[in-house]
Amino acid sequence: MCAPGAEFWVVGGRLGACPTLGLESRSMHEMSVAEALIEQVAREVERLGCPGPVVRVDLAVGKLSGVHCDALRFALEMLAPGTVVEGAELRISEPPAKCCCRHCGAETELDEVVFCCPHCQSPAVRIEGGRELVLESIEVADDPPRRPEPSAG
Repeated sequence: MCAPGAEFWVVGGRLGACPTLGLESRSMHEMSVAEALIEQVAREVERLGCPGPVVRVDLAVGKLSGVHCDALRFALEMLAPGTVVEGAELRISEPPAKCCCRHCGAETELDEVVFCCPHCQSPAVRIEGGRELVLESIEVADDPPRRPEPSAG
């Protein structure tokens, strides 16, 4: 049990986060996604030999990808300082999923997983798209940042 105001607990010599703080594993997931994104952007910038700083990153995060965009933005804000994406604008598109019914032929845009057609309730459905997690583009400034020259003194 956690003491009031405690952030950590110890059981059997192991330190863990206090479960009463409402910390969700979801934010850890987005932190991992953010780390991977920063690494991927850095690899691409290096591979292409881009001289300037990254000014914008465009992502597609599907509605059914399991990634929460607000948590991802927060994670990137926390991890960006000192990395190639520091100061870059993050644009996220959220492609929807589509439920295609094999029974009635209806195609319905989805924000969450369904197991039956929203129109005829048939279980003969196919879910298309919405699971994307794609780095779509990286915009880099034309000129690298210039460092101030030391003043002669």
